[in-house]
Amino acid sequence: MTVLAAGVVLIVLRRWNVGARPQSAATAESASSTIGWGIRDRLGFMTLGLIVFLDLAVQSGFLTFVAFLMSEKEVPTGLAAFAVVLTLAGGTFGKFGCGFLAEHMGAKPSLILVQCLTAAGILAVVLSPTLVAFALLPLLGMVLQGSSSVTYGTITDLVHRDRQSRGFAAIYSISSAAGIVGPIVFGIIGDRFGIVAAMLAITLTVLVSLPLIVLLRIPPEEIDPAQ
Repeated sequence: MTVLAAGVVLIVLRRWNVGARPQSAATAESASSTIGWGIRDRLGFMTLGLIVFLDLAVQSGFLTFVAFLMSEKEVPTGLAAFAVVLTLAGGTFGKFGCGFLAEHMGAKPSLILVQCLTAAGILAVVLSPTLVAFALLPLLGMVLQGSSSVTYGTITDLVHRDRQSRGFAAIYSISSAAGIVGPIVFGIIGDRFGIVAAMLAITLTVLVSLPLIVLLRIPPEEIDPAQ
């Protein structure tokens, strides 16, 4: 059904000519062919990819094991699973809020702030009593998942306007891989050293991303030659 739906969407978009190049761009075909993948800053794009990988590994890892953490706090299984719902509920608002924050503070400062709050929030949930931990989960979810709004928004600054789709495809592929690798790695740590150790490893992973964010280079905004 997913493939069928994708085919229908593709046919509709082609019929409406959505995403097609403007007619005026046809004369620039030879110049456009030299753009390649359109990555304006290779080191910056690679750094962003690594930040996204760590960020999504943290998100998927925490969401996978937060219920086990609550079970460790002797919460009934059904109520422990509700911890995931609370975190996701906070994330829904966080994606909007962190995007708004990035617009006003800038990508790097807002991302540093969000990651620091994420690390502090995970530690607080691990160390707090059960009721306090449950109350903190929506707040943690806001910064845990809201960081994606900032990182994905940075792609447009690092990729040429004619290659945006490729840039997003590359970053989304990296995030998908992180969603697989993260729970496996943190799960191995949890099996060997316990769920608290796995949560501490997740927190450490958040902190590892901070120097990468500081080193992230964002080139100046492109100027449209048509203007």
